This record gives sequence, C-alpha cells and structure tokens, in this order.
Amino acid sequence: LSPDLWQLMQYFGINHLLVISGLHVGMAGGLGYLLGQLLARIALFFTATCWYRYLPAWLSFLVALFYASLAGFSLSTQRALVMLACALLAKLARRSSTGFYNLQLAAAILLIANPLAGLGSGFWLSFSAVACLLWLGLWYPQQSLVGRLFATHAYMCLAMIPIAGWWFGGASLAAGAANFLMVPLVTFVVVPLALLGAVLCLFTVPGFEVPWEWAATCIDVLLRGGHDIAESYGQWFYFWLSPSPLQMLLAALSTALLVVPRYPELRVLAFVLIIPLTLPGHKEGPEVPTLTVFDVGQGTAVLFRSGDNALLYDTGGGDPGGPNMASSVIVPTLRRRNVTALDTLVVSHPDNDHSAGTSTILGLLPVTRFRYGGESVVAGADGKACRAGEAWRWPGGVNFHVLAPALEPELSSNDVSCVLLIEVNGRRILLPGDVGAKRERVLVDYWRDSLLSDVLLTAHHGSRSSTGWAFLKAVQPSIAVFSYGFGNRFGHPHDSVVERAGQLVPEVGLTGHEGALQLRFLPSGEIELRRWRQQQWYYWM
Repeated sequence: LSPDLWQLMQYFGINHLLVISGLHVGMAGGLGYLLGQLLARIALFFTATCWYRYLPAWLSFLVALFYASLAGFSLSTQRALVMLACALLAKLARRSSTGFYNLQLAAAILLIANPLAGLGSGFWLSFSAVACLLWLGLWYPQQSLVGRLFATHAYMCLAMIPIAGWWFGGASLAAGAANFLMVPLVTFVVVPLALLGAVLCLFTVPGFEVPWEWAATCIDVLLRGGHDIAESYGQWFYFWLSPSPLQMLLAALSTALLVVPRYPELRVLAFVLIIPLTLPGHKEGPEVPTLTVFDVGQGTAVLFRSGDNALLYDTGGGDPGGPNMASSVIVPTLRRRNVTALDTLVVSHPDNDHSAGTSTILGLLPVTRFRYGGESVVAGADGKACRAGEAWRWPGGVNFHVLAPALEPELSSNDVSCVLLIEVNGRRILLPGDVGAKRERVLVDYWRDSLLSDVLLTAHHGSRSSTGWAFLKAVQPSIAVFSYGFGNRFGHPHDSVVERAGQLVPEVGLTGHEGALQLRFLPSGEIELRRWRQQQWYYWM
C-alpha cells in the first residue's frame, strides 16, 4: 500500500478495511457455519445419530482458523478467532454466552500470551471498536435493519474520534458515511471476489484474473472519487487532535452516555463532556527556552523553542515518501505541545537519517524559513542553502548563527552539513550535523573561540570519525548529547568517542539508552537536563 493510499483511507476512516480485520474472520466463520448446516441437513437423510449437530460449529471454527492463518494471525484476527471460539464452544455446551464476556476473555488470553500486545494501537482500536458495537447493541437490540445500519456507523464515527486522535493525532468526520458504503462493498463484494480469484488461480482455472479485475474496478472508481473529495474538502472532514488523558476519559464517558435511552438529560451531559475534546490547545510556548533532542532511533531531530517560536533541526530517518520518524514521532509531539507552525526548519544535509521527514514537515506545518546543507531533498520547496555568516534573531534575545558551510567546492555529503550556533540566556548550543574530524579542524582554525558552547550535539551520532580531541577542547561543552539508535548496525556511538567525551565533558546524554533529552535554559543561567526514561520508565525497557 502506498503512503498516499493509506493517508486517503485514514482521511475517510476506512483504513481498517485494508487490513485483515475481525470482520473478515467473522464473515469466514459465518460462511463455514452455513456450509456446516447444509452438510448437517444432508447427513440427516443418511444417519440417525446426532454427531451432525456439531458439524456447523466445528466447520465454522475451522474455516475461520484457516482464514486467520492465511492472514498471518494479526492481533485483530486473533481477537475475532478467540471470540468466535468462545461463542461456538458455549453453543456446543448449551451454555449462554454474551459478547462482553467473550471480549473480556479474548483480551485476557491475548495479554497472557503476549503481554506487550497492549502497547500497540491495534489492540486498543480492535477491542474498543467491538466494545462500542456491543454497548450500542445492548441498548438498541430491536431496531430495524436500516435504522441499525445508520445508527451503527454514525455512532462508531463519533466513538472512534478520541481513540483515533490519541493514536494517530487526527480523526475523520466522514467515517460514518464512508463506512456505510465501504463495509458492505468490501465484505460482500471485494473480499469474496478476491478470494474467488485466489482459489481459481490456485487450481489454474482459465480466467482466474477476472474476479480480481471486477474487485479492482469497484475500488478504483471509489478511489478516484475519494482523491477528488479529499483534495477539495479534506480540511473540513479530517481534523487534527492531541487529546490529553483527561479529555480521552471525558470523551469515552460521553460516548457511553450518548446511547442510553429514556434519559434525555444524559445525552445533554454527553454533549457537554465532548466539548473539551474540540477546544484548541493552549498555544503559548514553554516557560523558558527549551531544547529537545528527540529519540528517533538512528538519526537526528532537534527542536528548539522560545516563546511562541520554534526551530526544528533535522527531521529523523525513515522512508521519505512513506512512514518516517517525522510522521510517527516529531509531528505528533509538536501537535501535543501545540506547535502549529515552525519559524525555521534546518536540514543539516541530505543523508536519509537527517532528512527523511522533510516533505512530511513541509506538508503538515507552515514553515517561515527553510534552510538546508548541500542540496534540497524536496524539489520545488521554498528554501535556501545554508551559508556561513547568515544570522537571525528571535524576540527575547535568542540569536542564531550559521557557521558552515561557506562557498566551498567538493565537500562530502557529511561535511556539507549546516553547522548552527544558538545563543540563549547567555548560553550557547552548537549543532554540527555529521561533519567529520577533518572538517572539525577547519572549523576550529577559522572560528576559534567562537565555537565555545555550553551544549554540543556530537557530530555524526558519535562516530569514530568525528568529535575529535581538538574539537571538544575548542567547544568546551558542559553537556554533550549523542543522538543514535539503540543497537544500531553502525556501532554508534563509538566507545572511544564516549570515553573521550566522558573525560572532557561534565555531563553526557545518550538518546539510545535514555530516550528523548530535554534541556531547559533557566533565567539564572543554569541548564536543566531531563532524561525521558528517568521520568517515564516502562517495564519493558
């Protein structure tokens, strides 16, 4: 699936249909049950024993198990399979069974089998969606088919808004209408045609590709229309959210109260409780200037904020045209901190681990000043190459100076890095990108005492080819930060560089072991270093 297609499905709230979901497992189980009933009726003419009574349940489970195995036993298929097994087992034992009991048992079994399952979005999205459906069915069991269809999709659209906002930073208001059309189409047309084509292909039946073409035609027509709608009206039906835990709790309570009948006052309360989720966040900047070194694995991304202004230095690694650290880490963090625009975006150099998220940032956030080292990785972007000597200033006495590169020919991809110096509250921060030791010596020879800084982001993630003795002695930092991925294949940071920094620098921060690092520049001149994994420790780390 291309990133554009996935984003389009997310805008319409139907990306759950592009994965092997529990809905498809239930469909397979229902097909097996109907087939079992047919075989049981046939068996009734040939035998008087009662063994055939168990045939529908067993065949239903076997067909669902086979389908889940083809799907790779994703978490949603495991949940559906366990719930189906519970319902069938209760039927065979002639015991009563409810959806809520089956859902609780499925959650218990999956968490016992895999305690880390609860850390993924799939677990919460799958179980929350089923819980909402069961809750709605509890209060409106006798509704007509058409009314149930409309009520279900409208309710699920509202119910999934806070959950989607929590996990994906946004939610779709068009999900109800889109699912009303797409769920039956995918369930009863696309999936059966796709499976029919697979079976015919397996037995090399001539014309096996025809069902696939029919299924693709259905989807293609809708996708073309969806692209046009999203380009014209996407900003109206998809909005960005960054709910706090309290907003999530109030929204969940609102969702539960909304469908309780015979109590109109509860519905009024439900609408009141949902209001905090729709309110814009507080847009004021941090109390003091703050530097955040993101934990983006093997890459670099640094955010500097002062007042209402924000500068992002590098955008992390990943796929420039698909999933990357900007979309999964940087943008959600910016939205959670109510950063809706960037004063400056600096991409130190074109290497993927520094620039992969550039298009993502430029596409989602307004950027006033865009600077890059070497050549721009985004064609047509309104920006300029970094040049030594450029400087600018923010309110509150924050100064920025570009120290390199100058107009120098034939620099390597690392040495072309944009070297940025930040001055704030009498303190200095040096961000050198991936420059090598030879380039560091050039900087020392030219800038000399101007390199003195309190905070240094070590060059090239602590590579052995960077952060030499001469450079460290010239910078004389009180805090050195290493940005790298835990267990990376490059061996960064090199032991000799960490040892060197330990000898010359009073305090060292390591993102690979300590998570994101935040430095707060207090008015007294003190620099407060916060290590994320010391504040938020998890049992699996």
